[in-house]
Amino acid sequence: MKYQKPLGIGVLILSAGIFVFSACRLAAYVMENQAQEAAFEDLGKRVGAPSSAAAFPPADKATVSVMLPEYAALYEENPDLFGWVRIEGTKLDYPVMYTPDDPEYYLRRAFDRSDSVSGVPFLDGKCTEDGENTCGYLAHKISENYHTLQMNILMDMIRADKEK
Repeated sequence: MKYQKPLGIGVLILSAGIFVFSACRLAAYVMENQAQEAAFEDLGKRVGAPSSAAAFPPADKATVSVMLPEYAALYEENPDLFGWVRIEGTKLDYPVMYTPDDPEYYLRRAFDRSDSVSGVPFLDGKCTEDGENTCGYLAHKISENYHTLQMNILMDMIRADKEK
């Protein structure tokens, strides 16, 4: 009976320590997500309105750089930029990256190539620039509930398709 009180206090202190550690990690995660969202908003503002050009011709990336004018500055900043995905009226407004030699490079990196828990949407390494085999991943995690976001994007796409 003598040892129950010190043991109980030890368990309480350990539990409090674990709680504080977890709360700090959660706060850091939320702050990093907010910073990443702010960075994406800044990129979106730099891009501006999309042009009327729906597509551009395929090109050999090594010899000719084909990029719509509104994306040219960002492309010069990071030549891994492949395009932009945007659905008006939603939060979906992100760059899409393409690194065929290291397909998951942007899974845990930001547009500026720094480490990021959110990542950036990217095309699969099996994709080709000519559009013959286009498949991408919206691997970017957003601070909202991920599954809710997927459902909202799907519903927005269905509504947009019906409005055409």
